[in-house]
Amino acid sequence: MAASCLSRRWAAVLLLLATVVCIEGQLDGQLIDFYPSAMATALSSTRPQWAIEGSSERTSDACYSSGSETDPWWRLDLTTVRGIFNVRVVAATSPVLLDGLVVYVSNATTVGGSERVQCGDALTSGSGVDVTTFTCSGTLVGQYVYITTSTPTTGVLALCEVMLNVQTGSGVALDFSSIQAEVVQGPGDDGSRTADLAIDGDASSVQAQCASTTSGSNPFLRIDLKRPRLVTKVDIKFYDDGGNGAIVEVGGNLIAAGNYQCGSTLSYQSNSGNFYSFSCSESQLGQYVIVTIAGTAQLQMCEVQVFTDSLLDIYLPGSVTASSQLSANWEIWKAVDRFHSTSNKQCYRSVRGQEDYWRLELISVTTISMVKITSHARDDFRDDLLGSRVFIGNTTTNKGKDNVLCGAVTSTAVTSGVLIYIQCASKAVGKYIYIITTTGSTRSLYLCEVELYSPGVPEVTVQPQSQQVSPGVNISLDCSAAGTPQPSSITWKLDNVVVNGTDIQTSNSTPSEIEIMSTLTITKVERSRGGRYTCEATNSEGTTVSDVAVVTVLYAPVVAAVQPSVVVLRGSNATLQVTVSGASPDVPNINGSRTWSGPSGTV
Repeated sequence: MAASCLSRRWAAVLLLLATVVCIEGQLDGQLIDFYPSAMATALSSTRPQWAIEGSSERTSDACYSSGSETDPWWRLDLTTVRGIFNVRVVAATSPVLLDGLVVYVSNATTVGGSERVQCGDALTSGSGVDVTTFTCSGTLVGQYVYITTSTPTTGVLALCEVMLNVQTGSGVALDFSSIQAEVVQGPGDDGSRTADLAIDGDASSVQAQCASTTSGSNPFLRIDLKRPRLVTKVDIKFYDDGGNGAIVEVGGNLIAAGNYQCGSTLSYQSNSGNFYSFSCSESQLGQYVIVTIAGTAQLQMCEVQVFTDSLLDIYLPGSVTASSQLSANWEIWKAVDRFHSTSNKQCYRSVRGQEDYWRLELISVTTISMVKITSHARDDFRDDLLGSRVFIGNTTTNKGKDNVLCGAVTSTAVTSGVLIYIQCASKAVGKYIYIITTTGSTRSLYLCEVELYSPGVPEVTVQPQSQQVSPGVNISLDCSAAGTPQPSSITWKLDNVVVNGTDIQTSNSTPSEIEIMSTLTITKVERSRGGRYTCEATNSEGTTVSDVAVVTVLYAPVVAAVQPSVVVLRGSNATLQVTVSGASPDVPNINGSRTWSGPSGTV
């Protein structure tokens, strides 16, 4: 079985949230699903999840697009009934694609269900709107949110981001400690005035209590909010003139380019000891708040406060970050967007020529036995991953290298194709997964998709099939199993006894790093080889037994026993009994073909 087929079979297995979403099937303890607790589907199934991945990117390669369809629709399954206040929809910047849209909240699985209730007014055709909020009349309760056209039409539905608001501006700033926000500044710290002083809750204007960069080109401070949030404004208290020329941007990019600017560029001469507000014209969705000054300057901030609206949490329940990003098009979240395309702008890529890391933070500590990376189809791009290491653990120090080393990308792996499997030498336990380039190399990270596997007993993915055969022919039984760690063996049994003999041959193969296939061949099959066959797949986590396959070897009837004699009176009934064995569609029922012979001839 090809690995691509396997990825479809192994659906959402271990969801690191309160609810479990099962897409096609369930395989306990295998593929770790660290994705949202909501599932997007659409009339066109190409990347519907990209409308809820939490990115502010509005280019066509970061959005869901239906293509030209009749009455296109997009549906969000919240997995449980929720109360919805409003729905905000963001379209691509070009072309404008929200004309004529309408939003429904429903408990029906079909777009035209009678239970649906419209949220807000439908957009009029030709309105030219590319970002809008549909405000429901009161709270609408339902499990599904539909976005479709208000009148029958043929066209394109393109959605860059869909946000469900359950509560509007509370006026309370985020508690950075409770969300475990992280903050960095550059080009470096000015002595002991580290970046964390800007989010420590101390708003005093004492210089020693304020964060400060060294004087350099384009200084910045970046706050990681740990997951996408709907930011309404950012208030900052600068030290002295350490904010002159400051710009505040919010978005999903590690670098400011491509994010949204909140408010205008700050221009002032001296600090008045007050907070300066950078209000977003519309609430902006983003995981990062970045404060920068263009040119050569020193950025000094005593306290930063970020205000948000409360969003229904349908986004990645953790954090994806990296030490660098090649450009705004190579966003870090694209390595976990469920889209396995290897085209350039649907992958994450780091800056080349330095030791860089990409990090995924899970919502809880998890046991991991394998990391699967989908890289680029081009050999030279894929070669950049050679020597990259995977670390797993619970610390963020030393670029994650203080965690347990799971393994590294080998030359064999990069030459085998776009799928790279890294088996952990032993089980690794942690909430942080780091992928790091080789020390001192000129290589870069090129990640189109990263998937994690937890240890578990194998699953039999191809079951042996029952057969009816004639004596003397050759027969084969097939069995495949998958698991992490990879199953080490498949054992064949006949009636619960291991099969062996000169007429028995087994051949095994490993089509991928998590699969094993086995074929049992019996040459010139005899009657004794008929019975109940099973295959057993084993790895270090345990053994799984397949379904039973019954092999029936057909042969002619054989009279095993006949009642020797019967003495009866003339005119009475006589009963003779015979025992027949055999394996054919009509045996042991011999009613359709029987002949009795006696002294007076055939009966």
